[in-house]
Amino acid sequence: MNNKKRKIAIIGAGASGMMCAITAKKQNSELDITIFEKNDKMGKKILASGNGRCNIINTTFDETNYHAGDSLFVKKALEQFSFATFKKFCLDIGLVLDVKEDGRCYPLSNEAKSVVTLFSKALSEQGVQVRLEHDVGQIRHEKGVFFVDDEPFDTLVVSSGLGAASQLGSSEDGLDFARSFGHTVAPTFPALVGLELADATKRLFGVKMRAKVSLYIDGLFKEEAFDDILFTNYGISGFAILDISTAASYALSLGSSVYIEIDLLPQFDRNALFTLLRKVDGDLTGLLPAKLVDIVSSKSIKETTHNIQHLRFDVSATHGFDHAEASGGGVLTSQINPHTMESQKINDLYFAGEVLDVVGERGGYNFAFAWASGYNAGKSLAGEIIK
Repeated sequence: MNNKKRKIAIIGAGASGMMCAITAKKQNSELDITIFEKNDKMGKKILASGNGRCNIINTTFDETNYHAGDSLFVKKALEQFSFATFKKFCLDIGLVLDVKEDGRCYPLSNEAKSVVTLFSKALSEQGVQVRLEHDVGQIRHEKGVFFVDDEPFDTLVVSSGLGAASQLGSSEDGLDFARSFGHTVAPTFPALVGLELADATKRLFGVKMRAKVSLYIDGLFKEEAFDDILFTNYGISGFAILDISTAASYALSLGSSVYIEIDLLPQFDRNALFTLLRKVDGDLTGLLPAKLVDIVSSKSIKETTHNIQHLRFDVSATHGFDHAEASGGGVLTSQINPHTMESQKINDLYFAGEVLDVVGERGGYNFAFAWASGYNAGKSLAGEIIK
């Protein structure tokens, strides 16, 4: 068919889907694009992110910020999309960014809803049709034509996300569509999520502090994070836990044993802490929350020092998809062109965003990949050659 009259269906009006549609229409206004969204509004995850502020991107991102089946795919996918590219895109639609010292970016309005409002406005101005509350039930491919609930389209983009935060309407429908087209799917797992602990920790409920958390998988050190921790009625959460949770969750999904060690006073090395405890005669009242004092205290200052720096808990599970900020796993990227996001199995079939086997760190990185993959797909839909 004539490229300028192509009918394009995009499943999902999240970050990647909206970016894809706007980018494609800006480059080729003759495209006929329809977005199908099961929710009653677009960008629900955007609206919920950053406690309603939306950590929209990070100023720096590369393949090292992601857990993926193929890091080379992520590297190639991000090559064509920089922070400068995104910043210009945002300015073009009237969205001004507030860049923080640590690289995190938020809308200057400090409201996530302004992001969705401006993207929605851009879609409308570009003539993109958005069908809200349309839960796509069936997709089939016959003689080069994609039928979305029996409506024919020349091109299909699946950007429907995965199952994290089901209260926002998320699901794994996109993986069912991918399988129906012969694509292989890596098992999914919750990411950026609290951890359930095998040890009894309910007596620590409500304790919050900054600490260093070390993750061990099958007895071997994997990674560490330093930030807030929060003991909950199911286990432990907080930014430090979220930062190591993706690796922990992936390991649990493979059946590995997982435990964490917490250094409650990481500002002290072993000798300095031992000396301090001797000075206070082992009294931890002024050093730690009372609930922790009961757990780490010992008659031996040497043993107390060790307990403070190596408080160990076995991890039994994550707190699940419903409480996760993102999902790992998804459509295998080895079957996707990283420059265009087009399927290498079926022409004119694209995948973008979280539905792919790529999950980022906390700090705007998942949005960065969503924007980048949507941008790449949009450029390809517009007929631009991306090498």
